[in-house]
Amino acid sequence: MRIFSASAKNADDILRILSPSIKEGVVLPRDKPDILRAIETFFVAELEGRVVGCTAVKDYGYGLFEIRSLAVERTHNNKGIGKKLISFAVEIISTNKNAKRIFALTLRPEVFIKTGFRQTEITDFPEKICYDCSNCSRPKCDEVAVVYNFQTIIK
Repeated sequence: MRIFSASAKNADDILRILSPSIKEGVVLPRDKPDILRAIETFFVAELEGRVVGCTAVKDYGYGLFEIRSLAVERTHNNKGIGKKLISFAVEIISTNKNAKRIFALTLRPEVFIKTGFRQTEITDFPEKICYDCSNCSRPKCDEVAVVYNFQTIIK
């Protein structure tokens, strides 16, 4: 398996992988034009020539990043691909000299915790609430906030 920065030619694959999770309300809705506008923020996992997973990174500024739009093709669930995508994103973010924290909202916090994140409160991220949560149609948020702090790891 290889993980790499997505390009416009990966937009259809990203949409295909995200679509089941979007329909289930697990990830925020994204359409092809939205994916293309943000394509430089996406990474894809390819296995035997086929894109089987994706994630994106959002930079909120001031050292705060979010791992978002994480999804793996259903036939490849529970094979560690999501964990590898998270680790890859953390590695990429860590090259930013201003990186301080990475967060995610997830229904599967255990995957993030295995890669060094810890559980926290969603209210720790007012940037996310302002940017995305205020537009969410869910009556009650059931996602768990997780965070990765660089200050406690880099000495």
